[in-house]
Amino acid sequence: MTTKIQKPLIGITLDYRQSGDYSAYPWFALSHRYVCAVEEAGGIPLLLAPTPATLEAVDHLHGIIFTGGDFDIDPARYGVSMCHPKVKINAHRTNSEMALFEKVFAKKIPILGICGGHQLMNVALGGSLNQHIEDDIANSLVHESNTAHPKGAQRHEPSHTIKIAPDSTLFNILQVTETAVNSSHHQCIKELGKGIIATAWAEDGIIEAIEVVDHPFCLGVQWHPEYHVSPQDPQIFKAFLKATQGIHGA
Repeated sequence: MTTKIQKPLIGITLDYRQSGDYSAYPWFALSHRYVCAVEEAGGIPLLLAPTPATLEAVDHLHGIIFTGGDFDIDPARYGVSMCHPKVKINAHRTNSEMALFEKVFAKKIPILGICGGHQLMNVALGGSLNQHIEDDIANSLVHESNTAHPKGAQRHEPSHTIKIAPDSTLFNILQVTETAVNSSHHQCIKELGKGIIATAWAEDGIIEAIEVVDHPFCLGVQWHPEYHVSPQDPQIFKAFLKATQGIHGA
């Protein structure tokens, strides 16, 4: 006898590496904070490897988180032939996540994109990226926290503040027009994709949050709210989990 799952089942995409760092063999990885944030918000995390079989799990998901990672989307995907020297491509993961995004987006499953996932959302819907902030945007803030902190990336500490549009879904979730965020990225959104609006910005004008207009819940944030840097960050996961109600009978 099977028992119906009472909590939302939330897919979380895994990073992929061919070799190096952790192992000489191919491996998958994920920061434990993603899992903790989903569990704390009342969901069941399901880790999704970047493989074709993962697409078969979509019909069982109530929501999905596209995570960040130490890699970049191939500029060819947004029509740019030149690749900046700082760009690191992970074609295996990107190809898998693009296919996964297309399927969950079409099914109107709630989506939360974090850092690289936020950028993936934009590119998947026809937008583009600045390949390296320091070279593309004059007088920009330091958005790679590992360069701002001599001891390495401190994702549990705030890096800068952002301004939030008062008529946005993000404002309705956080109930503030300004908050502190952490930062760990060297790219950012350049041109917005189809149906996407920007709803938060850093002091230097870089887009920090996006939303898809005609979708029940499709939110991208450039920072890492899973680290709960501000009191507002947990609210993002709670709102995301709330949006999954009614999906597949949840």
